[in-house]
Amino acid sequence: MDQGNELSPSIPNPEESNVRKLSEVRRKFIQRMEAQGKLTAEEVLEIRMLAANKKMKLRVIANMYGVSTRAISDIVSRKTWDYLETCLE
Repeated sequence: MDQGNELSPSIPNPEESNVRKLSEVRRKFIQRMEAQGKLTAEEVLEIRMLAANKKMKLRVIANMYGVSTRAISDIVSRKTWDYLETCLE
């Protein structure tokens, strides 16, 4: 019987294991970044959504979150937290 590239059910799929490890690494990385700053990953995504609507000035968003206008600008332009969407995929 030719098994070709099929893996035996008793042998763990290395690709699946790598995906789980990568997800765990991403989760820990985001937690570390949140611990270092004032904002959480969820807040950063909220900020990007608020800025994308263009109904609020960056200064107003900055005051809402207690950070500088520069911090908001850097988040929106992805100078900071640029890895966030990649980590959440």
